[in-house]
Amino acid sequence: MAEPMSAKERIIDSLRRSKNARTYADLGKSLDMPPEEIERLVLDLGRERKVRIHEPSARARVAKVEIYKDRITARMLAVATAPAHEADAAAAAAAGAAGPADAPPAGNLEARLARAESELASLSRRFDSELKDVRRSLAAMADALSNQARALPPRADATADLAYPGFREKCFELYDQLDAEGQYGGRVPIPALRTAMADRYSTAEFDRYVLQMARESAVDLQTLPNPYALTEAERKGAIENPAQGLLFYMLRRGR
Repeated sequence: MAEPMSAKERIIDSLRRSKNARTYADLGKSLDMPPEEIERLVLDLGRERKVRIHEPSARARVAKVEIYKDRITARMLAVATAPAHEADAAAAAAAGAAGPADAPPAGNLEARLARAESELASLSRRFDSELKDVRRSLAAMADALSNQARALPPRADATADLAYPGFREKCFELYDQLDAEGQYGGRVPIPALRTAMADRYSTAEFDRYVLQMARESAVDLQTLPNPYALTEAERKGAIENPAQGLLFYMLRRGR
């Protein structure tokens, strides 16, 4: 007694004996199997290289299944998800003239489009979520960098500062005036200069511009031998320099 054929063998046998196009629904009825199971098994047969499956295209509108073993070709309309009347119409079209037989199965295309749209929507939602996370991270980084920039000390290089030339000119003017009035002998106290220019320049600007004048060798800045003898106001009026200490006197060079 012969052993019963497996489901895949029954599909191959049915395709071999069929001369006309068969839908998944038709095969399911003849083999008493759900169309979805027919489609799954056909795809398995394709992966096993027992059949060659030609997917529908813009020109060939039917799915073709070619059996490798004996080169017998059968056409199947992939309309498992289409309503019954659409499956019948597709089968009739496939059995008719060559033009209609090349039309793509509506149900198959609709199912593919539905799956594609679902996957695209899922990817879009995931992309939007990840994009929001990236934007939040960038905003946090921008805030952190902005806070760090605000915390940085004033830029020491004032060569590009438009206010610096005016400061230098005014500083020399007041230097000469204070030197003559106080008879400092060319060593004008920096706190006196700061007080004279306080209405025009902030503490940070004054320090930055005076240090720039020293870097340009326009002036020399000197410390006190005993800075502990200064009053609190005099200490605040001087310039604290990490490398040189408390700078108290300015001496103009080139005179």
